[in-house]
Amino acid sequence: MIPDHDEHGLLPPGIHDASPAEIERRFCWTPRRAELLNGLQRLLAEWWIPQNLQGAVLVDGSFVRRKPDPEDIDAVFDLAPHAPLEQAVIFMLRCQIERAALKANYHVDVWPRHPALPNDLAAFFQYVGDKAAAELQLARTHPKGILRIVP
Repeated sequence: MIPDHDEHGLLPPGIHDASPAEIERRFCWTPRRAELLNGLQRLLAEWWIPQNLQGAVLVDGSFVRRKPDPEDIDAVFDLAPHAPLEQAVIFMLRCQIERAALKANYHVDVWPRHPALPNDLAAFFQYVGDKAAAELQLARTHPKGILRIVP
């Protein structure tokens, strides 16, 4: 179950498991939000699943806030429990090379996660960051929650 937003419009700190249907019920209250979720679902079906990489997808960005019209969805593809290092590096390079096209086609900003790769983006995205901090008048290190989908 997805917890309620706090007084800042953020999910409570932590990683919250959710099905695509739950995300649709909770986060698609505007046409733009429905369009973004549709883009994520197409990305999973057309790009992620055909790569035969298993793992959870962490969903973040203003989409998981109460912001009415988010720009995009941030998605971290968690290879940690499944992929060997070589496969993770190839996936990381693919994310970097294809990032602009994926964002244009699906409205999703893609990021890889693996213990051997630099920067744990699952941890990074559990803080509001500069842009949201400015919008919400919070410290950039203010904790927040993200969603986890297992496709």
